[in-house]
Amino acid sequence: MQTSLMSKAEQIFGDLSLLDSTKVMHSHAVVLKDSKLNQIVFGAPGAPCCSLDLYFFNLLRIRAQCMITSGKIVRNDPYAFNTDFHLKKNGLDEDDFFNYLDEQHQQMSTKPLAIITRTLKTNFFEDAIVLKDLRFLKLVITEERIAQEYLKSQEQEWKISQDLVKRRLREDYNIQLTGIQDFNFTKAVEFISQDQELQPILSELGAATFRTQYINNHSTNPVDLLYLGIYNGQADDSQIGLELSTLDQIISQYDLQKQSKLYPQEDGRGKWLLTIWTKRQTELHSQDTIQEIKDKLTQQFECN
Repeated sequence: MQTSLMSKAEQIFGDLSLLDSTKVMHSHAVVLKDSKLNQIVFGAPGAPCCSLDLYFFNLLRIRAQCMITSGKIVRNDPYAFNTDFHLKKNGLDEDDFFNYLDEQHQQMSTKPLAIITRTLKTNFFEDAIVLKDLRFLKLVITEERIAQEYLKSQEQEWKISQDLVKRRLREDYNIQLTGIQDFNFTKAVEFISQDQELQPILSELGAATFRTQYINNHSTNPVDLLYLGIYNGQADDSQIGLELSTLDQIISQYDLQKQSKLYPQEDGRGKWLLTIWTKRQTELHSQDTIQEIKDKLTQQFECN
C-alpha cells in the first residue's frame, strides 16, 4: 500500500498501528439521534455525506484481504462495489484495491468478496454487475442444502455436470460457491479466515445483520475493530435507515481508541465525528462508565 494513503489517514487519527493486528473489521456511516445509531441511506437525495469518512472506509477496503457482504446488498445497491464511485471519486488507485493474486485468473489481480446469502436462483450471476466483474473473486457462501439445490438447477440449465457448473462459474464469472452445514454468519467468517486464509476481513453487512448477528451476541461477535463515521445533525426520514445499535451497546462492548476532530457537513446541517473502536477482551463496561463515555462523546457535538 502506498505510504501516502496511510499518511492521509494518520492526519485524521494519528498513529494507526492498531490496524496491523486486526482480524475482522466492520464499517458503517450512521446518524446519531436520541442515543441510537441508524445507518445513513446514501442513495437518498441529499443524504449526509463526509468525504473523509468515505476515504477511510475505502482505505479499510484496500487493507482488507477480503470484504464480506450480503446477497441482498449485492442485488439492491448498484453503487456498493462501483469502483468509479468509491475509488476514483476519492482519489484512490485500482492497483491498490485489486491486490490479490488469483491462481485461476493469473493474468490479473483481483479482490476477494464474500457474499453471504440464502437465496440462489438459476443464473443468479446475472443479477448484478459485480457478479460478472472478473476483478472480484466472489466467494458465495450459503447453506449446504441451498448450494446443492442451486447446482442441480444450474446443471439442468447448462446441461453439464455439477462439477463443470462449478468450473464454469469460476472461469467465466470468478465465482466460487461454498455450502456450509448449520450455516450462520460466524461460521462464514471462520470459513473465510481459516479455510481461505484471508485476513483481515472487512464486514460490510447491513445494519440489521450487524445488530442481530454481531452486537446482540457479544460472546460470538467476531468484529474486533469497528469504524463508525458518526453524523449528528439534520436528516430527513428518507435518509435514515435501519438501526445499527444503541450508543450504549457500542460503548459497553468496545473501547473508543481513535477519534477525529469534528468535520462540518457541506450543507451546514450537521457535523461528523470519525471514530475507531476495538472490542473489549475483558468484562463489559458498567452502566456508570457507559454513561460517562457517552456524555463526553455527545458533548463534543454540543460544544463545537
